[in-house]
Amino acid sequence: AMAEVVSLGRDLISRENSAEPFCEKTPVATSMENERTALVQYALNFAQLMEQILHTEDHCDPFVQAGGLGAILDLYPLLIPPSSQFLSNVSCLSSPSVSTLAHTTIEDSLSVAFRCIAVHYDSTRMLK
Repeated sequence: AMAEVVSLGRDLISRENSAEPFCEKTPVATSMENERTALVQYALNFAQLMEQILHTEDHCDPFVQAGGLGAILDLYPLLIPPSSQFLSNVSCLSSPSVSTLAHTTIEDSLSVAFRCIAVHYDSTRMLK
């Protein structure tokens, strides 16, 4: 499921990179904004779930072996919109701090998941 979210994120980034910066609500802008919101929500849900699951040492090895760590590393940069889209999004908001709130929450949850993996997983196997 995480691989599907990563794929959605890559597709969205590709379309955002090819789109013009926007502040007005065009159908394309609204669609990409809705997809970006969904991507952030998917990532937040995964991050919160992983935060709980990976506290148990027995869950870390299967998670990493199934490609979970790679999926987290692939997902993280996709959560930040391209520079022009990020700036236009922030400039259109009445409160720019709102745009960083969701990202900070995801970042915190993903950091906890990374720390759990670092504590419970053999680092020499992780480097292979």
